[in-house]
Amino acid sequence: NAEYMGGHFCVCFLVAMNYKSDRERFQEQAEEYLEKNNVYDLFERLLKDLIVNLPADPLQHLIGRLQTNPGPKIILLGAPGSGRSTQSESICKELGTVHISVGDLLRQEIAANSALGQQVKDDVLNGRLVRDDLIIDIVKQKVRDEECIKKGWVLDGFPRTRVQGQSLQRDGIIPDKFILLNVTEETVYERLRKKAVETNSEEDSEKVVKVRVQQFYRHLYDTLDLYKGIVHNIDAVQPVEKVTKDIMVYLHMKDKSNAPRRPLRIAVVGPPGSGRTSQCAKLAARFGVVHISPWVLLKEEVARQTELGNKIKSAIRHGDLVSDDIINQVLEERLRQNDCKQQGWVLDGTPKTILQAQMLARMNYAPTRVVVLELADDLVVDRLSNRRVDPATGITYHLNSNLPEDEQIRERLVVQQDDIAEAVTTRLQRYRGAAGELVEHYEGVARTFNADQDPVTLSEEIGYYVERPL
Repeated sequence: NAEYMGGHFCVCFLVAMNYKSDRERFQEQAEEYLEKNNVYDLFERLLKDLIVNLPADPLQHLIGRLQTNPGPKIILLGAPGSGRSTQSESICKELGTVHISVGDLLRQEIAANSALGQQVKDDVLNGRLVRDDLIIDIVKQKVRDEECIKKGWVLDGFPRTRVQGQSLQRDGIIPDKFILLNVTEETVYERLRKKAVETNSEEDSEKVVKVRVQQFYRHLYDTLDLYKGIVHNIDAVQPVEKVTKDIMVYLHMKDKSNAPRRPLRIAVVGPPGSGRTSQCAKLAARFGVVHISPWVLLKEEVARQTELGNKIKSAIRHGDLVSDDIINQVLEERLRQNDCKQQGWVLDGTPKTILQAQMLARMNYAPTRVVVLELADDLVVDRLSNRRVDPATGITYHLNSNLPEDEQIRERLVVQQDDIAEAVTTRLQRYRGAAGELVEHYEGVARTFNADQDPVTLSEEIGYYVERPL
C-alpha cells in the first residue's frame, strides 16, 4: 500500500507540474499576443471614446469606431514667430493630415468680404484676439469636415484662450497630441522683424506684432492648464530641421498607457566602444530591470569549471568565437530565473547575430525594445585604442580624457587584448557585417541613437523611448 501510495503521489505530482508548466506557457503566450497586437491599448482607446462622446447606443458606436480608422488629432501652439505654420505643414506632409490654420481661415473670410470677415477684419489687422464666439464656430465647423475626420488634422495656433479650449472639450474635440513650441521673446521679435521686411504687411508691423505676442503670453498658461498631462514641449530656437525631427519623433511615440504590460525586455546593441554597458547600467537603475551581460555569464561559467565552461575556455584560449548555441544556452538559463521573469531585463550587447536573435525568439525571449547605438568607425577606434585598465581595481581610463591623477596608478595601467588596434578593427568589421540584418529583423521595436553625445543626454533619450516606444 505504501508503495502504491508513493507511486500514485509521484504521478499526481508530475501531472500537477505539467499542468503548471502548460498554464505558465499559455499565460506567457497570451500576454505576448495581447501586447504585440495592442489589444490593451485598443480597449483603453475605445473606453476613452465612450466617456468623451457618451453615445446613446454604446455598442453600435463601438462597432462604428472599429470599422473606421480616424486620423490623428494634433494641436500645435506657439508664439508668433515660433515657426508654427512651417512645422504644421511638415506634419501634414508626413502624416497626410489636414492643416487647419485659424489665421488663414480668418483671412479667407476677410478676402471674401463676408459678414464674419467684416466683423473680424479690424481685430486681425491690429493684432487683437478675435472674439471667442466667432472663432470657435469656424474651427468646430472645419474640424467636423469629412476630410478632417478621415485624414485627421493639425490645429495651428488654436485654442489661444481657456474659453476656446473649454468649448472644444465640451464638444468632444480632444487632441491625441498637444505640442508647444518654446521660443524666447527675443527670438520671436528678431524673427518677426525679418518677416516684416520681407512681407511689408500691415499685420507684421512692429506695433501689431507687439500686441500679438502680448496676447499670446497673457492667455498661454490658463490654456495649457486645460491640457496638462499631454502637453509636449519642443525647443523651437533650434534650426528648423532639428525642430521638425524632434516633433516627428514625438508624434511617432505611443502615448503613455495605463494598460498592463509584461516586464520590460530590452536589448542594447552597438559597435564596441559605443557605451553599451554604461547605458545598460543606467536602464537597469531607472527601470529596475536585471542587467545581463553574456560576457559576464560566460566568465562565470568558466569559473565554475563546468563542462560547458571548459568548452568556453577552450574557444577563448584558441581565439575562436564562442558559438551562438553556447551563448544562447547560458542566456536561456539566466532568463528563466525568477528575477528576470518578475522584473524584466536588459541584454548588454546581445543579440549580435541574426541567428542569436532567431534563437531568442524561439525561446520566447524576444526583446520588446531594441536600442541601437551608432558610432562612427574612427571614434570607435579612438575610444578603444586609447582605453586603459587598472589591473588592481578594474577601473577603465582613457588617455585623452580621464587619466588618473595618481602617478602609481598611471604607471600600472595596461591595454586589454581586445583594445589593440588590430583587434578593434576585427571586432568592428564583425559588428558591421551583422548590424544591418539585425536592425532590419527588429524593425518596429528598434530605434537608433547617436552615441557620440553627452552620456546623460543619451540616457534621457533612451529612457524616453523605452517608456514610450515608437
